[in-house]
Amino acid sequence: MTIKIKDSFRWIAFTTLIVGTLDAVAAIVVYQADPFRLFQFISSGALGRETAFGGGVGSFLLGVFFHYFIAACWTTLFVLLYDKIQWIRFNKLVAGLVYGLVIWVVMNMIVLKLSRIDAATPPIKQIVIGATILVFAVGLPIALLSGRLDRSRRPSRAKA
Repeated sequence: MTIKIKDSFRWIAFTTLIVGTLDAVAAIVVYQADPFRLFQFISSGALGRETAFGGGVGSFLLGVFFHYFIAACWTTLFVLLYDKIQWIRFNKLVAGLVYGLVIWVVMNMIVLKLSRIDAATPPIKQIVIGATILVFAVGLPIALLSGRLDRSRRPSRAKA
């Protein structure tokens, strides 16, 4: 059974807001980061460090956009996988743990390397912290909220 477009769009939007916010709040709390500077850092991937941190509110808003856009991309990918890989439906906890780790690997080993962020390989402690945030703030919530996809697919019962 495939996901209805309208239902999947709502689920993606809802889940993106949840995981994007959880991820941002976790980073702010764990790293004791200034939210304004955190989102400027995110925009520095496209703008470069000097432009992003000198860009004021504009680079902050661009960082917010990039952050939630990336969350939407990961959420959308999960919907596509959920519809194609039956295993995910029956192993949501494991799927969420694995998905969070995959997100960390792709973001840190590919996306950051291709960005304008000059990031050296972090120490193991930072790797564990970053991966843990993505597992618990992004991967698991996406997987656990996917039960809403199942409910949205159930045929409505006609009233007699």
